[in-house]
Amino acid sequence: MYIILLPTIILILIKTIITLKFLINLIYFLSV
Repeated sequence: MYIILLPTIILILIKTIITLKFLINLIYFLSV
């Protein structure tokens, strides 16, 4: 169960981090 869940959680975390970084960069670019 955990062996199947762990890669999924890691993938979701990576996607979330990438999305957050993209949003922060976008906000920073628009505010300048």
